[in-house]
Order: sequence, then C-alpha cells, then structure tokens
Amino acid sequence: VNPNPMVYTKGDTKACLESIVTIEAMDSNGETASFSWDNGNMGSIITPKIMGDQTFTVTAQNKYGCKGQATHTVYLTEQPVLSFLGETAICYGETTTLQGQGAVNYTWNDGEKEYTGSSINVSPKENTLIRMTGSNVGNCPATIDIQLTVLSLPSILITGDSAVCFGDEFTLYASGASTYKWSTGDETSSIKYNTGSSSEYTVWGTNESGCVSQAPHVVEVRPNPTIQIEKGSQTGCQGRPDTI
Repeated sequence: VNPNPMVYTKGDTKACLESIVTIEAMDSNGETASFSWDNGNMGSIITPKIMGDQTFTVTAQNKYGCKGQATHTVYLTEQPVLSFLGETAICYGETTTLQGQGAVNYTWNDGEKEYTGSSINVSPKENTLIRMTGSNVGNCPATIDIQLTVLSLPSILITGDSAVCFGDEFTLYASGASTYKWSTGDETSSIKYNTGSSSEYTVWGTNESGCVSQAPHVVEVRPNPTIQIEKGSQTGCQGRPDTI
C-alpha cells in the first residue's frame, strides 16, 4: 500500500482588500510530484489577490499517483480607522507629543525622517506636515496627515533708564506682547523703582497666541559725588570776600 501525500499549507491568513498573499503547499512525506489548486494554479506556491474571505484547496499527487488535499483560508482584514492625540499648534521652541490611536503598528514621516512607535515627540521650527501610517494585525495600512502649526514668540523690547544716580528713581517700559510679568512680581507694562545698587530686571511677555518670551535689562546705579569743604583762613576783614 503506497502512502497518500500528507499535505499542509503555510502563509498569510489575514490580508487587506485587493492585497497579494503568498500560500505554500508542502508534503510531510516529501514525495509529492505535483500540486494543483482549485483556482487553477499549478505548483506548490500561489500568490492570489484577496477580494474577501477566501478558502483555497490544494490537491497533491505523489509519485505513486496517490492524492491528498489541504485547505488554506485567508480572512479579509479592514483598514484601521486612525486618530491621534496631541497639540497641533505649538509655540516656537516647544515640543509636542503625538499619540496614535486605532491601529497596532505605527510609522511617522515628517518629510525628512521616518519614525516608528505609537507616539513621537516633535519640535518643529516651522509649519510641518506629519504623515501617520497605522496598520493592524492583518497589516492593512491607513494614513492620515497631521498639520503642525508653529506660533511665533513675542518680540519683547525694554526701554527706559539704563543708568541713574544713587537714590534716584528709574522707570522701565516693556512692549511687544499682550501681557507682562516682571522679575519684581509686577504684571504691568512698566515699572518704577528706587534702588541702591546696579541690578538686572527681566520681563516675560505673552502674546495673543499664548507664547512667551523674555528680555533682560540692566539698570546701573552711579554714585553721587562726595562734597568736601576745606577751611581757608579763620580770620577775615569786614566787607571783604573770604575763600573757603
């Protein structure tokens, strides 16, 4: 009695719509002379296009003319529905974290580099388009584009006194932003103080987009002159000027 082929298959079991899969038939006895598939293909390997859930049957015939069969089912996998979490409008110099949702595996592309992982940290210097591709267990990819907008920082300018005499009052004015906060704690566009030593004052300005920048300003305190009176002659004549 001659043995029948012990046929089995291996290959993709999940696939995207209209994708190409690879299925291979094998004989554990190693004596199969030919393989024929119910889709009309011949040979041990087929690469069909998947249009839905499909089952393929292969018939093997060995050198004795004995036959055996095996089936292989490929299930259609839908594309993932992608979304993301993260800020898309950030101030210049800031970092945003984008978190992918809806898939198992992710790739990210910023036009220059490609990254992998469920999330990325990006610090763009200009408006940037991030392309996120996500795939599920069946490796069916879907893609969404994420537009990142880089907001400008306020340009802060401090004017006012840069040098005062000891004991004098100085005034500083800030411009270029919507709101201000000084290192003195003041939250006005100008400050007025009297100081006994040279000091640096910093103001943080916030614009309408919520972006913050800062500017420093040094006020130098100059010493007052020291006046000395030297005594001259201790005697004088009435009606004549004296020198002191």
